[in-house]
Amino acid sequence: MLSKLIFGIIVFSTVFLTSCLKEIDGPINVELSPFPKVELNLDQANEYKAKIYYQLASRSIVKTSDNLSWHIAFANDPTNMNKVIMNYAFGKSCWGTSKNDTIWSRSIEQAFFDTVRKPIYANYYDSAADLFSRGLFNVYYLSYPGVYFPSIKFQILTYTPTEVSFRYANIDGSNEKTLTIPLNFSTHYTYVSLVTGTVQDIEPTDKMSWDFEVTRYTTFVTDFSQPQMYGVAGLISNPSKNVKIAKLENVNLENISESSLSSYNYLSSLSAVGHDWKKFSNGGPDGFYSILPRSYVVSVAGKKHGLQFVSFTKTVDKKPVNGFITFLQRDF
Repeated sequence: MLSKLIFGIIVFSTVFLTSCLKEIDGPINVELSPFPKVELNLDQANEYKAKIYYQLASRSIVKTSDNLSWHIAFANDPTNMNKVIMNYAFGKSCWGTSKNDTIWSRSIEQAFFDTVRKPIYANYYDSAADLFSRGLFNVYYLSYPGVYFPSIKFQILTYTPTEVSFRYANIDGSNEKTLTIPLNFSTHYTYVSLVTGTVQDIEPTDKMSWDFEVTRYTTFVTDFSQPQMYGVAGLISNPSKNVKIAKLENVNLENISESSLSSYNYLSSLSAVGHDWKKFSNGGPDGFYSILPRSYVVSVAGKKHGLQFVSFTKTVDKKPVNGFITFLQRDF
């Protein structure tokens, strides 16, 4: 088994987007590592398009989905605190606001968004996911860049354990549509396209079959001189599997002692691995990524696995291309 791990190299390919090309500053010295390298090709044709579901035990992709095919998603578990989310892959221009009431007939001018309201986000995994907690049945005004921009108005009419009914329209009330969508408890969310008015096939049918969602998402970053919401690429833990993660600075995988695994400080945050294993130099087109000398120990389903990221950029046709998330994996 060990020989297979030593020589096994797993290369997976799918599609992903990055806003501009950035060269890696490195890499760190892991060329002699005895552990297999996993490369997830996330970038192609300059589109943030892929959502990859990855399982550690089998070192395999469970499913790859089109991450730009959906606009809003509804929690299938009625006890979920974040019942409604917007597509966090569209970047920081995907946001919403509300007047904190249920008056659907109100006519809203675009100036309301441009000059009055601070953007509120609806990611499911972080503290910024508070948009729909302001009142589930309120009227919300949502912006989707390149789809419904500048904005639409949206309101949930009914929400039961088996289905959700909602309506949406232009902010002046025109082109109103009402949809009733069945919910499926075998996955975390039911994803809906507001263009086609249909449910999109995004998550694996078994929500316990994967450990990490590898994707682009929007979060608050402090890398720049002006901290801001920013589109990043990284790993989000499965919220149903109690994934716990320890972060080890300046430690290579081969230097981790198995006898020390129980002594580490494990965090259960969904973004505990996240995106910050790479450091972004600036927000301009000439920025670059450097990979931090860090390892992660992941505890899930009674087993522990080690991850160490080694690159995010790859030379393709003599050009640096982002989105090649590459890491070493050690199974303890």
